[in-house]
Amino acid sequence: MRARSLRRDLLVVGPGFVLGLCLAACTAGPSGTPTAAPTPVVVRVAATDMGESLARDLAEAYREVRPEVTLLIVPATELDAQALIAAEIEPAGSGFRSPLGGVTLVPAMAAAAAPPTLSAAQLAAVLSGEVEDWAQVGGSPGPITVVTRESESEAERLITQRFGLGVAPPTARVAPGWAASRALISGTDGAIGVLPSPEIDATLRVLSTSLSIMIGLEARAANEPTGVVRDWLAWAQSPAGQ
Repeated sequence: MRARSLRRDLLVVGPGFVLGLCLAACTAGPSGTPTAAPTPVVVRVAATDMGESLARDLAEAYREVRPEVTLLIVPATELDAQALIAAEIEPAGSGFRSPLGGVTLVPAMAAAAAPPTLSAAQLAAVLSGEVEDWAQVGGSPGPITVVTRESESEAERLITQRFGLGVAPPTARVAPGWAASRALISGTDGAIGVLPSPEIDATLRVLSTSLSIMIGLEARAANEPTGVVRDWLAWAQSPAGQ
């Protein structure tokens, strides 16, 4: 009780007293042995833009479990990262790969739009440029503008593969990132695109959850991770991390 009272008082009187309290606390254990604080650790984890949202959520949650561990999420181009969080894309390739979670891809338009109810086949026709006016799929007359990601990017390959699309129409607007996708879709009449659900904000509306597709995410590394990285991944795959 004495130590708790002093700690509250010292938060008021200033930093000099705080140091004195910390030193006293370290020597006041029942065995007389000082308790060392955990050594801070910084781990660099790379993430593609498909895996970034999940990576940041897991890093933030793990900080509550292991406050001394800072998981720094960096772009996938960072070569010195100790692990990579990315979408599950075949072929599998070599090295360590372990399922980590998933993210849902959803078709979206501007929040103010009044999209028609589309079937999966109609959505594929719209995104592939096979239809060019919303009236062709039961909507109000107006040109369709498809917003897509960069050619051969992870996002573009996944969207094309999972939604069964052909080549993007020549009139498609190419966005270099999810923020740019949001801006183009929300700011262009009749625009439509596909984004991960965590990237949807108040400027957009999802067409239908029945048209969404789940994408698996995984952790990758050249070799099986050890130490703090392995501990983090094990936690992320446990009920506590899920």
